[in-house]
Amino acid sequence: MKTLDYQQRAVSQIVQHTLDMLELGGTRHTLVFEAPTGSGKTVMTTMALEQVALQTRGREQEPVMIWIAPNALHEQSYFKMKNYFGETRELRPVMYDEVDRNEGLLHPGEVLFANWESINKEKNLMVRDTEQGCSIFETARRTREAGHPIIVVIDEEHDFWDKRADKSRKVLDRIDPKIELRVSATPLTRGEQQVSIPRERVIAEEMIKEGIVLNPNVSKDISDERDLTQHLLELALRRRQEIAEAYQRQGANINPLLLIQLPNDKAALNDDDTRIRDTVEKYLEMTNWNMTTANGRLAVWLSDSKDKQNLDGIEKPDSMVQTLLFKQAIAKGWDCPRAAVLLIFRKMNSMTFTMQTVGRILRMPEQHFYPDALLNKGYVYTDLSADKIEIVADGIGYISRLVAKRREDVTPITLDSSTSIRRGESRMRLGSDFKKTLRQTFVDNWGLSQTHLEFDDDPFPTGPENPCAVNRRSAELRAHVTFDVQKVQVWIPEDVDLNLEGETVLKDGQRYGFARKGGELRRLFADFCERNIAPFEKLSAATLSRCLLELMEELFECFETEARKVILSTKQDNNRKYAEIVRKAIATYERQVDERRKQAAERAIVDTRWELPKDRLYDEETNEAVPDVENHALEPFIRLKRASTPEQRFETFLEEHREQIDWWYKNGDKGRDHYAIAYTKTDGKSRGLFYVDFIIQLKNGRLMLFDTKSADSDGEAPAKHNALIDYVREHEGMGGGVIVEDSPSGNWLYCDTYIENTTDHRRWKAFFPDEG
Repeated sequence: MKTLDYQQRAVSQIVQHTLDMLELGGTRHTLVFEAPTGSGKTVMTTMALEQVALQTRGREQEPVMIWIAPNALHEQSYFKMKNYFGETRELRPVMYDEVDRNEGLLHPGEVLFANWESINKEKNLMVRDTEQGCSIFETARRTREAGHPIIVVIDEEHDFWDKRADKSRKVLDRIDPKIELRVSATPLTRGEQQVSIPRERVIAEEMIKEGIVLNPNVSKDISDERDLTQHLLELALRRRQEIAEAYQRQGANINPLLLIQLPNDKAALNDDDTRIRDTVEKYLEMTNWNMTTANGRLAVWLSDSKDKQNLDGIEKPDSMVQTLLFKQAIAKGWDCPRAAVLLIFRKMNSMTFTMQTVGRILRMPEQHFYPDALLNKGYVYTDLSADKIEIVADGIGYISRLVAKRREDVTPITLDSSTSIRRGESRMRLGSDFKKTLRQTFVDNWGLSQTHLEFDDDPFPTGPENPCAVNRRSAELRAHVTFDVQKVQVWIPEDVDLNLEGETVLKDGQRYGFARKGGELRRLFADFCERNIAPFEKLSAATLSRCLLELMEELFECFETEARKVILSTKQDNNRKYAEIVRKAIATYERQVDERRKQAAERAIVDTRWELPKDRLYDEETNEAVPDVENHALEPFIRLKRASTPEQRFETFLEEHREQIDWWYKNGDKGRDHYAIAYTKTDGKSRGLFYVDFIIQLKNGRLMLFDTKSADSDGEAPAKHNALIDYVREHEGMGGGVIVEDSPSGNWLYCDTYIENTTDHRRWKAFFPDEG
């Protein structure tokens, strides 16, 4: 390994700051180490820890180290350090099962590696005391009491302080390190001290490439036989081949790798992912490239375990794999210096790339530049259409809605539930009568003459007595839209040097217009319909598509392919104007649907089944994430901003008793997605639905259903309570009812029999989670 000036300087600064902080009083001192991807952060951190260990050896208080990383990155760092200290043994990397079981503490020179997911949940092995050993927190306590200050390395620091800052603070509070060394290419926090390495210094040492070029020569060799997806794929394959030939001329035994990223950031493949995957695999197999998983030249790394092929040894410089098809999941911590070309298929309207993903093609495979300048840059191809492009830290900017996911240690339950429908009610879908509404919207908004739109049996009669086609594309209509559309173009960047530190604004002449072809036009038109269908279900996009195409033919004599071009074209703002017509038509149709529902207002309550959700979306306007809640079934815990005081106080009570509670869940208060029980209202005539506030799974196996109230706060509370009593009596292992707080005692009271009011508590009892 060559000696690098920037590494030596950074290591020296880290060591000095660490030694100074060891002399300070108190704990939780912070040092942030920022270094670009490919600069050797793990190596530099390891070298710094080694120097700290050597310079504190023999002191009364020698430090120990804990290295925390996300996902499986801790294993990669563990083996790197183990290999680095194979001979000198200045530091001893250990995993949890290698910790001293007799004393239950860490010894000077030891570095305990832990993955974040194994220590951030109460039920995980490393945070529980067992016969096999004490928890990481108990180990930390004993280590501190033995006089050894703890240095915690937080690898990929940005991943700890993004969406889970409160949980991160809680874990670090329990470890209570003397020093937190936070390491990242894109840190989110500032420390008491900061060590930063500019990208220019890493480039000067020839460790990473000079830069990245976006869509080089994208306008070259345009073919009518290929759509944009195939064109970009062909260009990326050619660039990979050119780089391979250049390495051969240099005498370097390196087989460059092309990375192809599918557009969707979610784990499961969606229709767009599947379409692009099929296109890619067929193109690679059926053309002269002859790349398949069978012959070992194509590798696949997708979310499903069975969709991982030819990955063994793929990082080796001479691996025979030439192309890797992957998703967002592999970006973090993956080290493959031979990766040279990246083809990214973007989600619509996305203008960002993550630094972690782009960084995969930045490393120089032999840590030096070559005489052939082609080998000293990385190359990105993408179908992105934008005026500006931004490089962002990984994990930031992707979550636009509040989302909570079910904890891995929570076993889902399914309960008998009820839901309400109006008799004769249809789901929120466009009906066949929507076409009439859409047609009338065109007539009213574009001034079409109704007499020219009425047909006899012949849809296109001729002669002066039937001038139905007259003014179909009159001057008045052309004031709204243009029908002179030969092609629909997507303007993609060409030969752009990306600014890896932030935003790249495209200049004149840096974009090329690529004409969309038949298959792409159909996909874009389907996207147009899906984007403009709300509030109706996405399934209604097909109805909207059919109605639009039929009316384009009937009103304007535009047939299918031409109609799609006219609607999607940006000339004269066609696409925006058609979107506005659709919006008005859907708003009118929604009012018509609401009116029909009001006229059929009688509701029917039907039985259904409810399952504890895998994930749940919350409205950002009315909800907020709540810190310091650990035992909710979904994480993070998200609460209604206007949640009642009894609800909030009961949540606190449940968290205080998590030793007796497996998990608890805060139910929604309306809608078919949430758990409900039918009840007869106090008038004795009408029926309603009762959305129980809290579902609680006790450690003793009992399931409790509670609805928090203040005394006399809800006139229907007795009726709801009594219906709940009937429900739990019919279901074994359940209990619950309306629950109120008794202010003097601080206890929460409920009644397991029928009640007439919520003020007389003589027959009520306190809820103790250990008793159920």
